[in-house]
Amino acid sequence: MSFRQAFLFFIGCWLIIFLTGIAFSFLLRFVSSGAYSPYNVLYPVVTMLTSYGSIWLLMVRKKAAVFSMRDYVPFKMDFIVPVMVMVLGIQIANQPFLDLYNRIFFPGLEKLIESTPPESGLHLLSSFLSAVMIAPVAEEYLFRKIIFGQLCKTYTASDAVLVSSVFFSLIHLPLYGKLIPTFIIGCVSCMIYYHTGKLVYSILFHLLNNALAMIWDIFFPELWRAYTDLDFSFLYWLIAGSGIAIFGLGIRSFLRTETRENL
Repeated sequence: MSFRQAFLFFIGCWLIIFLTGIAFSFLLRFVSSGAYSPYNVLYPVVTMLTSYGSIWLLMVRKKAAVFSMRDYVPFKMDFIVPVMVMVLGIQIANQPFLDLYNRIFFPGLEKLIESTPPESGLHLLSSFLSAVMIAPVAEEYLFRKIIFGQLCKTYTASDAVLVSSVFFSLIHLPLYGKLIPTFIIGCVSCMIYYHTGKLVYSILFHLLNNALAMIWDIFFPELWRAYTDLDFSFLYWLIAGSGIAIFGLGIRSFLRTETRENL
């Protein structure tokens, strides 16, 4: 795969996701009967399943080599703890990017969040299914297995990491505040996939990262707010630095486990 082919593949995926979202949003206006209607609750799951299902049918189905059990077995339990440590570290270390963006562009975001009513259990379940179960698997196949894996056959691994991670970050627009965090997550996922040759570990990293973000928001909002309320003080940056250190320890432990296979 060339850079041009990777770009066209990305544009095709983006267009399908964009048009699917527009279509379901338009449909929702006619069938929705309120914020807590089943249609609103299921919107993230249905939209995501339809988007990635369409991408598979239109752009991926003929790539038989994309789906292989070698991406999942054998599974080495030794990787689980290092991946969990990396996830914890990157969650802490990425927060300054989000806080800086919100400080510059959305200074009133905190009051808006406080005035927003809590989501229902069905809303949370829908968000969990879309963000933790569907997105990690689909996005790792698209951006690591296909784009990164195919680019590695033509270019250096560093070039492939850069290009695929930029595309991975852009697919999350219009979440502009997460452009840099998602780029970093994309780079780490590429590193995991390149080191192991198996997609299961990058899926695990992606899944745990999204799950931990939801856990912070749902069960420990006060703890995370206490972190952001430090307002870029010395202690704030000390915590952010500890996140980098934790992440570094996770990477070091991860790379010590050798299981590299050809992509």
